[in-house]
Order: sequence, then C-alpha cells, then structure tokens
Amino acid sequence: MNKLLSSARLFIVTFLLALSGSVQANLILAEGGPTGQWYNPARNGEGFYIEIIEGSPKQIGVAMYSYDADGEPLWVVGNVAINADDEIVGIPVFEFNGPVWGAGYDPADLNTIPFGTITVRFPTCDTALFSVQPDGALQAGDYSLVRITSVVGVGCVEPPPEPPPSGPTFTPGRWSGAGVCFMVSEDGKNIFGGNLSECDLQTAFDSNLDGQTNEF
Repeated sequence: MNKLLSSARLFIVTFLLALSGSVQANLILAEGGPTGQWYNPARNGEGFYIEIIEGSPKQIGVAMYSYDADGEPLWVVGNVAINADDEIVGIPVFEFNGPVWGAGYDPADLNTIPFGTITVRFPTCDTALFSVQPDGALQAGDYSLVRITSVVGVGCVEPPPEPPPSGPTFTPGRWSGAGVCFMVSEDGKNIFGGNLSECDLQTAFDSNLDGQTNEF
C-alpha cells in the first residue's frame, strides 16, 4: 500500500470516528443508568463499580479493582459531584492502606493516597469507555467495558440519536485533504467519492455510517 493511500485511509477513519461520534449521545450520568459492575472480558479478574449517588448535587462514585506493578491487589475509589446533564466526567480516585484485618483494626492507621483520575462515559446502557490516568509511575490506559450487573429499581434508557452537527467540519458538500476528496450528504450520515477527475491524485472513497464501510 503506498504511503499516500495509507495517509488517506487514516484521514478517512479519523473523519468517520469524529462524525459517527457526533451522531450518538452518551448516557446522562445523573439519570442513574450506569450504576452497576463493569469489566473488559479480555481482562478478566479486573473490574469497576459505578454508582450514581442521590443528593444535592448528585454524585458519581467509582471503584477500580486491579493490580499494581508487582501483582498485588490495587483498589482505588473516588466520587465527585455531577451536573444534571453531564455525560462525561473525570473522577479523582484514591488508594487506601494502613489498617490491618480483625481486632487490630485502627482507623488512625489509615493512609489516603491520591492515585489519579478515572474519566468515564457510557455510549449505551451496556457499554462504557473509561480512561485511567495515574499520577505516579503506573501506565495510563483506556478501557472498553461491558456491563456485568444491573441494580434492582435502577433503569437505563438508551440515549437518543442527535441530529448531524451543523458546524463547518461536517457541512454537506465537497471536501478534500491529505490526497482524498469526498462528498458529505445532506443528512450528514453518508460520505462518498465524487468525480475522480476532480480529486487530487485520483483518490476517492465511499462509506455509509448507517451500514458498513464500502470501498476506499
């Protein structure tokens, strides 16, 4: 594959992700739908718990159950206030240690250690995207998660599709760049190659965001 075509495809994929992401909203956190346990099936043994907490304002709490660089259990928790229409939020989380199990437990031994931030969003009722950003030496990571459990009495309503954005990035018409040109349909959901003779270096493509990508 020549370098120009690779660049064009990368440009197209980036455009598709941006466009498709703009059409679908995320869950509104304050409605409580994300409450439950979440994990990535490829990382069995590690997981997250999310809870929307009633109050004025409401809060979102998160717990992450994972492992440190030495393979020891690592639990971090945190919560933060949320607004009525928040869809994405960063939650400061903390690690705790010090007290011992059983009769020797002494709250005065507790150490509260800032760990970092977990940013959460929920594209659907059963899928989540978490970004974990530790303050220390541990590697940051992005997690695609699925729901394990729901909570009795807490429903979840899928977010409605949003209309195509009207900003200049997605205005219907002809666009070109990075060796590729294309047309954007009036509804913002279809992008397709125009007359190849009008395209720089004769490169075009066709794609439909409601179906499968066709050809590049």
